[in-house]
Amino acid sequence: MKYVFILLFVVSFCYGYERNIKICYNTDYFFLTVAKTCIEYRIDNDKIRTYVISKSVGIARLFKNVRYEGYAVADRKSLKPIRFYFLQKEKNLKIVHNYVFSEDHVEFSKIVEKDGKLKKRISKKIKINDCCDPFTASLKLLESIKMKDKGKLKVFFNGKVYNIPFKVTSVSKLFKVEIKPEYDIEGYLKPSGRWIAWINPRENTIDKIMVRIRVGKIWLNKE
Repeated sequence: MKYVFILLFVVSFCYGYERNIKICYNTDYFFLTVAKTCIEYRIDNDKIRTYVISKSVGIARLFKNVRYEGYAVADRKSLKPIRFYFLQKEKNLKIVHNYVFSEDHVEFSKIVEKDGKLKKRISKKIKINDCCDPFTASLKLLESIKMKDKGKLKVFFNGKVYNIPFKVTSVSKLFKVEIKPEYDIEGYLKPSGRWIAWINPRENTIDKIMVRIRVGKIWLNKE
């Protein structure tokens, strides 16, 4: 479960568009493709909708057959979050995140089921200020680097607000951006050091991402 969460979190920083578009990434670890993630942005009048699906592929399915999917709705102009839904499935475990955002708070809901039985239900109102959801964070990042070469993204997930530093370290055909997530994940897949994204400014896409973890590196490459 931790593995695909990292994939979704990283690939949420994918691209920003003013039109409907879909893009997919292969995730490689030690020269093996272990997962595939696809993200789609749809323009809906004054809103932008983000759809994400990620699943293990190939030999990785023998060890961690997982499937994560979800969507987010945000204001098209301000990118303020409106709704976020995220479903995590791994063997007999199912976790559902459901957030409804208002001007100064979020209605946070999380349900955990195991073997078809309810294990945990959380529902509460949490005060927030100028946060984005994980799936819309991509657009916020691309908007930010057009105005400044470093800063922080405020992302709400799993009942907490995370401040994620970013910095543009070089500019050529591709923008090289360092990202340092500040969230806690236990185990071998815990982030270690900075992640690097190579952004294509002409197409407004991220061509590839390198993620450092405790046991090596994960590469995400655009198909």
